[in-house]
Amino acid sequence: MKSLELLVERIILSSRWLLVIFYLGLAASLAVYAVSFAYKFYKVAINVFAYDEADMILAILGLIDAALVASLIVMVMISGYENFVSRFDEAEKEGEVSFLGKLDSGSLKIKVASSIVAISSIHLLQVFLNADKYADGKIMWLTLMHLAFVASAVMLGFLEKLMSATAKNDLKAQARFLNIMLDQATRMSRLVDDLLSLSRLELKSHIAPDQAVDLKPLLGHVRDALLPLADELGVEIRTHLPEGKVEVLGDRDELVQVFENLIENALTYGEPPVDISTSQHNGHFTLTVRDHGGGIPRDQLERALQPFVRLDEARSGDAHCGLGLAIVRRLVRYNGGVFHADNAADGGFVVSMSFPA
Repeated sequence: MKSLELLVERIILSSRWLLVIFYLGLAASLAVYAVSFAYKFYKVAINVFAYDEADMILAILGLIDAALVASLIVMVMISGYENFVSRFDEAEKEGEVSFLGKLDSGSLKIKVASSIVAISSIHLLQVFLNADKYADGKIMWLTLMHLAFVASAVMLGFLEKLMSATAKNDLKAQARFLNIMLDQATRMSRLVDDLLSLSRLELKSHIAPDQAVDLKPLLGHVRDALLPLADELGVEIRTHLPEGKVEVLGDRDELVQVFENLIENALTYGEPPVDISTSQHNGHFTLTVRDHGGGIPRDQLERALQPFVRLDEARSGDAHCGLGLAIVRRLVRYNGGVFHADNAADGGFVVSMSFPA
């Protein structure tokens, strides 16, 4: 039985040499990729006087992207071979690889994740520089994939740190890393929800909502849900609602999202108090959410309503992703309303929405 066990172990250990086929394949792919890089460089060189500044930036980004991919291949080949197949003993004796950093399997995963984030960043920057050539939906999903890569890399880094020898016995360090991971996961979850909302709106933009929704209880529900945040921030939420029903045609869940987003933004980025009011004129209900802060600079108002736009940190904060008002405007329009955002004459940011009664 012992001899059988030793035989099985030798077979399993010997099987690691099959990985050499994969690493040789990566070396061959690197050579092919080098030819592709040379062709890209040739195109840049012959057009150096024909390209304008934007085209030259895009071309250089393409070369940087290729270099990052090549570096990733080399890193995986060398570290993978040394970790899972055999050490470079002879090369180390002769000093041929003495300059290379040593990576264990955990560090290799983090390096690979970081490289993928860098490559994804280059791709996304190229897309943004050519934004007019891409549909909003494609930009949205490319952004979502990039943020997924970023979140994965951050999680891997914190998990590696959490499992390190210094953190294993340090409960405070563990708690700090776990809180950071929770914050990043919450931020990612919120952004994914926002992007999915935009995607759902695009898919059903041709379908008009036909559900009768009474906005008075809906606003009461949203207000109650946000009261803990308001209490924490020391902000009063004041409601000014008429007698009777405030009934419009729309999608209840989406209208909840509209008011949650607007009121939460007013609580977080504005100044107290936050006022919610409704009025009826000419067969339309107008609903208004207002804070009493400094508002948004007039020259940035339209930008604030665009997807993926961040304003200054004073209003955007750490959790803001530049999608809130863009989603609200689209949701209001989908539900048959008219959206308007502006600064109040006596201070504060005001969003008003008008729906057919």
